[in-house]
Amino acid sequence: MKTKRLLLVAILAATILLAAIILTACDEEKPEPHNHTFSVFWSWNDSEHWHDAICGHDLRSDVALHIGDGDNCEICGYSFTQGVIYTLSNDGQSYYVSKSKNATGNVVIFSYYKGLPVTRISNNAFEYCSSLTSITIPSSVTSIGESAFFNCYNLQTVAFEEDSQLQSIGNRAFGSCESLTSITIPSGVTNMGYEVFRGCSDLTSISISSSVTSIGNSAFAGCSSLTSIIIPSSVTIIGEYAFSGCSGLQTVIFEGDSQLQSIGRWAFSSCSSLPSITIPRNVTSIGMNAFRNCSGLQSITFENPYGWRSDGIFSFGGSLLSLTDPIQNAWFFTAFDFEWTRS
Repeated sequence: MKTKRLLLVAILAATILLAAIILTACDEEKPEPHNHTFSVFWSWNDSEHWHDAICGHDLRSDVALHIGDGDNCEICGYSFTQGVIYTLSNDGQSYYVSKSKNATGNVVIFSYYKGLPVTRISNNAFEYCSSLTSITIPSSVTSIGESAFFNCYNLQTVAFEEDSQLQSIGNRAFGSCESLTSITIPSGVTNMGYEVFRGCSDLTSISISSSVTSIGNSAFAGCSSLTSIIIPSSVTIIGEYAFSGCSGLQTVIFEGDSQLQSIGRWAFSSCSSLPSITIPRNVTSIGMNAFRNCSGLQSITFENPYGWRSDGIFSFGGSLLSLTDPIQNAWFFTAFDFEWTRS
């Protein structure tokens, strides 16, 4: 009996001790009272704004939808136009993108603004927008001005909406967009200015529309990552230095029934990875040093090899030459700075 009483006392004492330990632990885990503090600056996304906690907690206060019928939210200042400034054209029938104000990230240009179509992107509109990473251009835009996206060196993606009405891309429009990797030129484009993609060193793929008639001077100069190019049959002129310094270029393909007539001076110079090329039959002029410093070039085949003249040491008093030997042709065009014409 005494043993049982002692056992009960021991159990009771152990129970009391355990309860005391649990209560103490609960007191230790109870958080101290805390008044959260929040930033005085607004944070936002495309639909709402808020104040973030700055006390180390993942909290937001004053969450609300953007309000305002202008270009900016009346509360937080968020730009509904993503920093793009639209200006009414002189005729009052359309708007154009005149410039951008700190455009960042993924920007979508409006196809309509205040009920009127947006029809062009003006000269220098996004020039030096270093935080711009992608741009979507609506189908309503018919022209992109000179240096419109020049030196947007973090721009990776240029997307054109379906049924694009784009007709021209101005000089240096995408020059020095070093992060741009690929682009497809809309089918209505007929004119590509000079230096339009010059210095786009990460550009690996470009699709030129079948309506383009000329490739401007230095259009793709320095596009060192470009490995292949298809020249549409509609192109009649390849300008000076058009592909100069495309050191990774391995394949140049001219579409069937090519209308190409002229290849400008230094057009393919320093394309050191190019092993061979076939010159279309309608070509009548090849400028000086068109293939100079193409150290890997071993073969130039002419679809029409007869009736050529050179202004260099192989002029032979104006005699017509036949360029029927692809290996010898490669030597002529890489080693000497001649102008070549065909009657």
